Amino acid sequence: RIKLQIPWSSIYSSPVTAVLEDVYILAGPVTDRKYDPDRERALQHARKRRRLAELDTFTNQEKDAGDKRGFMEKLIATIMNNIQISIQRIHIRYEDRVTNPDHPFACGIMLKLITAETTNSQWQPITLDSTASLVHKLVKLHGLSIYWNTLLPESCLISTKLQTHAWR
Repeated sequence: RIKLQIPWSSIYSSPVTAVLEDVYILAGPVTDRKYDPDRERALQHARKRRRLAELDTFTNQEKDAGDKRGFMEKLIATIMNNIQISIQRIHIRYEDRVTNPDHPFACGIMLKLITAETTNSQWQPITLDSTASLVHKLVKLHGLSIYWNTLLPESCLISTKLQTHAWR
């Protein structure tokens, strides 16, 4: 679930709140096509060229804009300075029974809660304007765990219980 609260009537004095919660992602190796190193290199080269073109466009736009900051730039700066983020109950799991079929494995990361909010230099929550030259963010992390299970019987793989062919 994603929730975004924007206090339009008090946008310059209240923080925007973004919440992401209850996410479960299950990933695995690609099995529906063979790996083609030449195709992969060509795709990677095309991505790099596209990123360079985007960076060049952005740099030229910044030069053209100069120091003029309009309403939207100030609004975006204020929102970014004061955004409060909360990410809770996230589980990302990777299962692989293809690489070594005799020994399937699963690994993953679980996060109970991470929050970030704007504070002053004494770590007290505050609201900043768009002209702030220094922004303090207090980040709190609770319940982070990482696992790697190499002794996993295939019956314990979640992907065997799902009908992933129906998702395609």
